[in-house]
Amino acid sequence: GLVLDTTAANQTIRLYFRDNGSSKWQLEKRGSTDNFPLFLRGLNSVQDNIEFRDDGVSWFGADFQRAFLLSGDFSPAQITADQDNYSLDYRASSLRLTSDAARNITGLASGFDGRVVLIHNVGAFNITLVDESASSTAANRFALTAILVLVPDQSAMLWYDSTSSRWRAISV
Repeated sequence: GLVLDTTAANQTIRLYFRDNGSSKWQLEKRGSTDNFPLFLRGLNSVQDNIEFRDDGVSWFGADFQRAFLLSGDFSPAQITADQDNYSLDYRASSLRLTSDAARNITGLASGFDGRVVLIHNVGAFNITLVDESASSTAANRFALTAILVLVPDQSAMLWYDSTSSRWRAISV
C-alpha cells in the first residue's frame, strides 16, 4: 500500500510504498519551489541506500552506495547458427550465451535509449559481434571499431545509443 507523510520538517513530502507493512521505497519531495529535489530511495531491502535524484533543472543521477546489480540474468537456448537481429528479452540485462561452434551475431533487437546489456560467453566456442553488418536491421547493428570476438569466459558490456541507433561497447 501507499502511505503519505506530510508531517516531515523543511517542507518535505514523503510517499512510502509498502508491502506487508514494511516500507520498500520512499519517494520524497523537498523544498518550496518548483525545482526542488526529488528523491527515490530503497528501504529495508538489498536496494537500500540507492538514491535517485532529480532537481528538475539540471541533472538526474543515481547514487549507488552499495553493489550495483544487473539482476536480469538470462540463459537463452544455445546458438546453433549465425544470428541477425538477435532477439533480447526486454527484461534481460545479463545474457549468458553458448554456441555449438564459432558463431556470429550481427545485431541485437530490442535496443532502447540507454539500455545496458552484459553479454557473457559461457560456452566453449568463440562468439563474434560483427561491426556494422548489413545482415541486421540498421537500428540493431553494433557500432564497434572492429569485430569483437568473445572467447570462452569473456564478457562485453554494451550500451544502446539511441542518437545513432546502434549498440556500442562500454567495456570488454
